[in-house]
Amino acid sequence: MPGTWHNHTRWSDGKGTVTETIAAAHARGVRSLGISDHLIVDPAGTRHAWAMDPARLHAYIAEVRSAHAPPGMSVLCGVEADYIPSTAARTASLIASHALDHVVASVHVVDGFTIDLHPEPWARLDPAARHRVHERYWMLVAEMAEARFGSIAGHLDLPKKFGFRPDPLPWSLIERALDAIAGAGMVVELNTAGWHKPCAEQYPSLDILRACRAREIPVTISADAHEPSHLLRDFDRAADVLRDAGYDAVEHFTRSGRESRPLA
Repeated sequence: MPGTWHNHTRWSDGKGTVTETIAAAHARGVRSLGISDHLIVDPAGTRHAWAMDPARLHAYIAEVRSAHAPPGMSVLCGVEADYIPSTAARTASLIASHALDHVVASVHVVDGFTIDLHPEPWARLDPAARHRVHERYWMLVAEMAEARFGSIAGHLDLPKKFGFRPDPLPWSLIERALDAIAGAGMVVELNTAGWHKPCAEQYPSLDILRACRAREIPVTISADAHEPSHLLRDFDRAADVLRDAGYDAVEHFTRSGRESRPLA
């Protein structure tokens, strides 16, 4: 069973405690569990309800590190860090000052526009403005990778969440972002949460996953779990999609690094 490294607890917007999440993972046979609660350094200093207070990062790490792991199971401590150009250096410095096992690098905010909280802001945009948000999103993903901002590229293709898809897809920008991810040696996750959102599709799409495979970008599977019962949600379905994209292996993270393992 592959591990799972993109999971949230009550430290950000998850519903379970660290202890509850570990117990649920153990009950499901998970051998390597990554906790990666949201960390965002807002340009205006705003605190976001869905993310931990950056000033409490040390306390968060201490709790995850001290949590009891059952025999045969390892618990990794990471964060899901938001890439915002104006605070990227501060965020990177904060992360570098702590010994984290992995960093899920994500873009949730595009030039002040939060892309995944509510559909109403999207509905108020005209088609041209929506398309510009999608384009800018992929530009930021490329910048994020070029900055070596994290080890895992989180839920690529996120702007489609509420069903507001670009037509056509900005393939030149997507390809530039994937080239940057490949150059940075990052891992792309197949995030199953999208199947339970209005877009009804995993992040990223099959076509994008095939483009990742063409670049030999390694992949992993994530449920982006926000409650313990979702830790391995749709992993079998995800494995089938990865096979369709041409993959036969997934990345497995440990405290000492990562390794490729056969796709189960």
